[in-house]
Amino acid sequence: LHDRYLRVESRLVRYPDGREVAFDIVGHPKNEHHFVVVFVYFTARRSAVLLREFAQAALPQRGSLANLPTGGFDPRKHASRAEAARAELSEEAQLRGGEW
Repeated sequence: LHDRYLRVESRLVRYPDGREVAFDIVGHPKNEHHFVVVFVYFTARRSAVLLREFAQAALPQRGSLANLPTGGFDPRKHASRAEAARAELSEEAQLRGGEW
């Protein structure tokens, strides 16, 4: 489909029992579908971080969804996936430090 901003690919997966299931995979062309997702858990408070973000696809009465901090891994920009995860956490949730 469109390859400038997003790439949509169809994948057909064949399971050991013979079933075949088609999946659509959406990603950004520059990072070749390599993403990081950060699950932040505060041990002392026994709580996790979720971001509330506007989402075009959210139900009309809601307009936003709760998400984990997520972003693309670009080897030209990030030395490792851990570095990409730290960058996304800082960028999206304004959090730094902690134990990894």
